[in-house]
Amino acid sequence: MAISFQSIGNLSASFQAASGLLTDAPCMVSANDTVSPAAKSGKFCGVVESIREGIASVILTGCVKLNYSGDTAPSVGYGILCADGDGGVCTAASGTSYLIVNVDTTEKTVEFFL
Repeated sequence: MAISFQSIGNLSASFQAASGLLTDAPCMVSANDTVSPAAKSGKFCGVVESIREGIASVILTGCVKLNYSGDTAPSVGYGILCADGDGGVCTAASGTSYLIVNVDTTEKTVEFFL
């Protein structure tokens, strides 16, 4: 039996999608009711699940899997992550702590709870 945390406790909300927004990438609230791509080294409010007709569905809570960048791989347990500015995340010295449940150093992915 495979272990999967995907969709556990997921809560999504709809926002206006700013220019440059991508699916499966961290985003930030940038204006009233609007999300844009999360800035490099910045905090993020969630992960874009889909974009349709200018509306983005954003996962605000639950388990997500994203690519990570940088020389330091995240570690399982509680760790600080920030946006890498390229649609993924990276480790950081300060910021928001997330529960990291899986790190794949071959695929460079990290699975964590928002």
